[in-house]
Amino acid sequence: MKVSLTFILSVLIIFVSSCATTAGNKKNFEDGNNRSKDFVLNQINKSANKDVPNIVSKLYKLKKLDKSEQDLLIVSLKNGDIKRSYTNEVEKLLNHSQEIYSSDLKISIRTSEKNKEMLVESLLKENILFSISFSENDLFINDDVFASNLKFYCQSFIEEQNNKLENRLLREEKILIVFSSEYEEDANALMLNNSDHIYLRINGDDYENKLQKILEINNSYNKAELVSSFDKSLKIEHTPRLRQDLKKIYFLVGYNEGKSVVPFVKSFSTDLQLFSSTRIFHEADSLNDLADFENLTIPVSKNFIAKAEKNNFDNLKKKFENLLLEDYINIEKAYQNNIFNSKIILNTGLTQINRGACVERNLGFWNININSIAGQS
Repeated sequence: MKVSLTFILSVLIIFVSSCATTAGNKKNFEDGNNRSKDFVLNQINKSANKDVPNIVSKLYKLKKLDKSEQDLLIVSLKNGDIKRSYTNEVEKLLNHSQEIYSSDLKISIRTSEKNKEMLVESLLKENILFSISFSENDLFINDDVFASNLKFYCQSFIEEQNNKLENRLLREEKILIVFSSEYEEDANALMLNNSDHIYLRINGDDYENKLQKILEINNSYNKAELVSSFDKSLKIEHTPRLRQDLKKIYFLVGYNEGKSVVPFVKSFSTDLQLFSSTRIFHEADSLNDLADFENLTIPVSKNFIAKAEKNNFDNLKKKFENLLLEDYINIEKAYQNNIFNSKIILNTGLTQINRGACVERNLGFWNININSIAGQS
């Protein structure tokens, strides 16, 4: 069969048009990474001593101030380095800080050996007087800290992440939800009220063909092969075009699947917006392993992730759990010293402690970029 040049050109035009991508169509998310820093800096005049911001930050983190830091803060309050609208709050926290570190912090919980060790180690680092008991009648904290509301929260850390993702994603256009057998129960729960979305179950190494089919990648390759078959001399550099009604993918998978499937999807398109909770990399050893998840959006701040590297544990999950237990200790400090209706800075971000009310985590969103957290702590 003879194929005319006009026909070949027509097919090429159609094919190239179908593979065109548009840059800059990614929606920027509020990540909240600078909220705590801005909150502190907004209270201090630019003429203040360069050490004052760090001291004020420590104060809002309920950390112990040494004598020289206390003295400098008192001078800054007197000479106007702390803005007038914040002086009462800073003075109040300074008084509370002195109370915290002159009294005995009492902790009574029932939990696993792993969590006991992390709690005691964190308390020792605090350089604070404390007494801790582990009896059967005490408050229970799950061995999996992510699944515990840690006494002061209405939801666990992972529940808050899931809710934040679902509120962001499921109310918008159709999305693809990729889940493994480990999270099939979670996916089924989503399906009950969100059946309009596309659900894809993956198992082991079967994800490649399934994703290519559902994203219609094979159709794009077939077009390229069709054009090449008309004229073998044609050299076509082909970038596959994905189906246009799917812009976002939500992953409900663990580390073993995630470290393979996320890079696989990214190899086809940089325009797809990818989302997951932090559980996709909990079993990773260090932050360097997040290279597989570059540009994946998670409902946690960059600062929280960066802080994990300072902890000496054998995987990221334990590092994150330790940070959450440190937050629990700080909220205990606030409750036991009547620090209510005041802002404090936790590892999970800026929050406010209100007597009798659930503490809310200020998680934000972060588009993973490991270069941006190099050297942070």
